[in-house]
Amino acid sequence: SGKRISFIHDSVVCLLLLLFELSNYCFLASTVEKKVIKYLLVLPFVLFQIHGYAKVKLDEVDWKFRTGFYSESTKTDNSNLIRSMFSLKIGKDITEELEYTLEGTLAIINGHSKSRFGMDDYSQGFYIDEGYLKYQITGFWDLRLGAISQEFHQNELLLSDTPFPAIVSEVLLGPEKQLKLILEQAIPTSRSLSSSSTVKEKTPSFTSASVFYEMLPSEELPALNLFVTYFKFQNIPSTVSFESGFLGNSASGLEANSEFKFDFSGVSLGSSTEFKLLSRKVELGARYIRNNEASSSYDEGHLIFSGIELTPKSKLKFTSFYNESDSSVSLYNSTELGHHNVKGLAGKYTYKSNSGINFIFNLVSSDVISDSVLKGKSNKFSISMETPYASF
Repeated sequence: SGKRISFIHDSVVCLLLLLFELSNYCFLASTVEKKVIKYLLVLPFVLFQIHGYAKVKLDEVDWKFRTGFYSESTKTDNSNLIRSMFSLKIGKDITEELEYTLEGTLAIINGHSKSRFGMDDYSQGFYIDEGYLKYQITGFWDLRLGAISQEFHQNELLLSDTPFPAIVSEVLLGPEKQLKLILEQAIPTSRSLSSSSTVKEKTPSFTSASVFYEMLPSEELPALNLFVTYFKFQNIPSTVSFESGFLGNSASGLEANSEFKFDFSGVSLGSSTEFKLLSRKVELGARYIRNNEASSSYDEGHLIFSGIELTPKSKLKFTSFYNESDSSVSLYNSTELGHHNVKGLAGKYTYKSNSGINFIFNLVSSDVISDSVLKGKSNKFSISMETPYASF
């Protein structure tokens, strides 16, 4: 049994290191940038291997399975796909102050797709969702280093859950640690961890500073969540500009020399609350983004959402969204909501079975804000099932 666990452990680590080594071929930036990104991402697994006593036991590896039918019809795209995803998640303490987290997904897709960029951040293959080291400096201050999901920004108008190679500092304040300060310095990449350069260009960067406030519910007051984020993109590669132009950003030029019309630096805001109404949980919230570098009518985006618990096992959620063409970088924000130059409505119904499996129905209908030869009306529908994370 011990030899089997050791073999699994060594095989997983060697496979991950091999995948990261092969990912170098995706980076066409400078050799220095390649090495920095590679070792930044590989560091958690190297340390994990060095600390032989931290052997992974099979019951410490969590897994999740998702499968479903996805359909999309737009002005330029038409897709009908069966998509299955198998995810693994490992988290373990190396020392009292140091721990690592690794989460990856294998995506398998079948069906018909006439699409320029695919239906979402996933195409077929293996992806790192997160992989980082976390160092606890004090009881209220920690650092994370590695490939870090950007979902913590809590605004899909700015960023999706794509992981960026990054260093993140998080400080918790307040008697109940309800105030959170987060600073991030990252290299924006695609989910394949490629910076998408086609020629030698300056290293892209993403900087953010965020303040989050969370108030837990009480008998007198509902739950409340507030946040504000300052963000700035720099040196975005020409390929990202070129692809983002198809997704709604204002960009010009061919792939090798494409440029954005505006730079990207601004603020992201959000709030949400949850309370009970006639014994049913109700959720209300809003998100807002503004790019201070863009002109008026190009620079803003917002969404409003509401959800209600229909039964203890089912929930219905509606979202109204409006996102102008240059509020952020299209390639990095929400595919589900159509990226940029888009307005529309989304509905989501979730049912949780007795076994814990979630059945999810999604419908998104949208149209362009300004006339475009590249974008038009869009209708997306999906029905899927997802297991919760469970140990082997």
